[in-house]
Amino acid sequence: MKKIFFFTSSRSDFGIQLPLIKKFLKSKKFKTYTLVTGSHFSKKYGNSYQEIKKSSIKNKILININYKADNPKNISFFLSKLILKISIIFNKIKPDYLIVLGDRFEIIIPTIVANHFKIPTIHLHGGEITEGSMDELTRHAISKMSQIHFPCTENYKKRLIQLGENPKDIHNFGSISLSDIKNIKFLKKKVLLKKLNLSDKNKNIIVTFHPEFSFDKKKTNKKFQVVCNALSKLKKFNIIFTAPAQELNSEIIIKLIKNYCEKYNNAQFIKSMGRELYFSCLKHFDLMLGNSSSGIIEAPYFNIPVINIGGRQLGRDCSTNIVNCEYNKQEIINKIHYTQSIKFKNKTKKNKPVYYQKNTVEKIYKKISGLNFKQGLLKKFNDL
Repeated sequence: MKKIFFFTSSRSDFGIQLPLIKKFLKSKKFKTYTLVTGSHFSKKYGNSYQEIKKSSIKNKILININYKADNPKNISFFLSKLILKISIIFNKIKPDYLIVLGDRFEIIIPTIVANHFKIPTIHLHGGEITEGSMDELTRHAISKMSQIHFPCTENYKKRLIQLGENPKDIHNFGSISLSDIKNIKFLKKKVLLKKLNLSDKNKNIIVTFHPEFSFDKKKTNKKFQVVCNALSKLKKFNIIFTAPAQELNSEIIIKLIKNYCEKYNNAQFIKSMGRELYFSCLKHFDLMLGNSSSGIIEAPYFNIPVINIGGRQLGRDCSTNIVNCEYNKQEIINKIHYTQSIKFKNKTKKNKPVYYQKNTVEKIYKKISGLNFKQGLLKKFNDL
């Protein structure tokens, strides 16, 4: 059996990878390990390790390194410890493959270590652009250190080719995040509202907001305060906030969310919902607002209106249910009302989720099962 490693550092990347992890766990060809670290162990960000425990995943390897993402020094110290821990694990277990997803700063670490141990790296969700996010700086570096790519759209595949990757090593099968939607046990709307203690007389908004690429705490505070000021004018909406990702200036956003929920009784803060509850909200709620990749990738599947604020996701392929918006109080309010109009609903009736394809997990599993790396890890730059 070949040994394959998945790496997860946050609730978001774990939820996306979960269907693929389960597929490999059932396989007789692979022994599957899951490396768990980062914000999974943070109480402030929802203790999402509890979700991993509930999923009954075998062969979990826990790297619980306490850190705060409140300044570059603490983040760098965390990464230095992480590279040491992963090196020890890889040296002991000697994986045949490493699978990483996305672009967060933690994810570049196992990729670096894998290259030194001559472990082929498989990268999911490469080729994307998020101009307003710190992740933009790491995503393409991870792709260049990876041997096999599974981007989610044809545009992202073309961008990987533009980066010099061999087209034969790039396979667009869509996002695995959407691959097992049909298997999720969605809560019925009445059950969902009761579970969240929400009035059925109001409309419902889910808000997920992350810091944009800035080391300026005042700018982060000012931008999210604009969002809060706009939401405060919505008296006939229930508002559910989820926690931002653990990164620089996230604590400012969490503080403002808590202050908002103390002030307004139609709002509540749920740090980590888990996959089924979160997707049930996307299925039944009236609006998603913020700057999360989930609004770009998963939300279109449910055709829920999405207001994408600012530039964090600038550059990503978008479906017609997404409305872009600047940090302007009145503009946010106007676009909230616009997304609830008959005109907008008619416009998005035939919305197609650009990240969805059928049988994504099965196709990725089959492709990985047939890999052969006898030729080594060296790659030629594919000149256009």
